[in-house]
Amino acid sequence: MRDIIDRDKRRFEDIPAEGYRLVVAVLLCTVLIAGDTLYPQYSQPIRQYSQQVIEPFVRLLSYPARLVHGLTDRLRSQKELYEENKILQAELLQNAAQLQQLAESRAENSRLRALLQASLRINDHILNAEIISIDPNPYHRVLILNKGTREGMELGLPVLDADGIMGQVIQVTHRLSSVMLISDPRHSIPVRIERNEGRAILTGMGDSQRLKLDYVPETVDIKVGDKLISSGLGRNFPAGHPVAIVSEVKRLAGREFVEVYARPVANLDHSRHVIVLFRRSLHDEQPTITPLDSIEEVKP
Repeated sequence: MRDIIDRDKRRFEDIPAEGYRLVVAVLLCTVLIAGDTLYPQYSQPIRQYSQQVIEPFVRLLSYPARLVHGLTDRLRSQKELYEENKILQAELLQNAAQLQQLAESRAENSRLRALLQASLRINDHILNAEIISIDPNPYHRVLILNKGTREGMELGLPVLDADGIMGQVIQVTHRLSSVMLISDPRHSIPVRIERNEGRAILTGMGDSQRLKLDYVPETVDIKVGDKLISSGLGRNFPAGHPVAIVSEVKRLAGREFVEVYARPVANLDHSRHVIVLFRRSLHDEQPTITPLDSIEEVKP
């Protein structure tokens, strides 16, 4: 009999303390549920008072989650605005280039309508690119674009920003392209004076705000404020795009040529997004020229 009592005692002693706690917790929950069901007039005030006491702690614990959600929404909104800004900036650059070509087409059409009655078709094959680096050589003015041969980049393609011509492509890899700016001392571009159609060669001087016109005769009508646009000679740059504004004219006695300096219209130092103009392919439609014998006399 004593052995049986000892076995039962050891059996209860083998039950861990956590087991007793669980039994006590279950019994306590059962009593509370029964009391809440049988006596709601006593349990309801206690519940309301408990909620009032716990509410500040609940709000305090909810602040980190609300802060994280707020920051997430703010970052998402900034990202959406950034993407929308990139799209609008690309569209703005395209529209600016098309407006430049449209102005040149109108001027060319006015000059040639009486003779050939033909107009130049606007070349709208363009590519948006982004400047990602610059050449560290202090004597060169070269930019690196994030477009290469996989996007169709070629040597000699002209590069513009929203204001005018910036330079041309001088080196191409599969993913990148190098652009020599018009301010580079090695670069020259044929231009003409918009006011009187006078032609000249514009050369870089290594200064992003100062260019020079080479070999301008004394007899040329040029003055400060004249707009210089690409003449189309040389076939690298299409005609009619803004290049520079004459900023200084020096007429020295006894000299055959005039010293003329100009300021580029393109933002060579701060532009980030640029446009690359592609040449017309051989399959593009060419303007037809009417033989001189078939041109009727133009009456005033």
